[in-house]
Amino acid sequence: GQPIRRDVINSIYKNAAENDPRGYLHYTEEQNVSSDIIGLPCAAAIIEAHETHTRTAEVAIDLTKVCSAEPGAAPSPANMVRIAITQAVIYGWYDNELGSYVNMLGDRTVSIAESM
Repeated sequence: GQPIRRDVINSIYKNAAENDPRGYLHYTEEQNVSSDIIGLPCAAAIIEAHETHTRTAEVAIDLTKVCSAEPGAAPSPANMVRIAITQAVIYGWYDNELGSYVNMLGDRTVSIAESM
């Protein structure tokens, strides 16, 4: 398979933010500083796509070493499995005082009260 790329990850978050009916997830392609997000209403997280990055490496496994094979069998390309491993780093801002935490706590409190 193909390695997971930065643009794929960002498109997933962008789509999720655009389709979030409560507005808990925001997405931006701009680089922000903390003062840009303080008090942003309702946002539980603001994904900063500018900072998303991935690194992909490959792991090669010789199946003759992990499965029963004839003694002395020489490694060959037919016995190798290659697996792409991707590390993704995604940055999300949140405001735990004036924005996201307080708004989500309030929403949750109301939903619990309504269910009683």
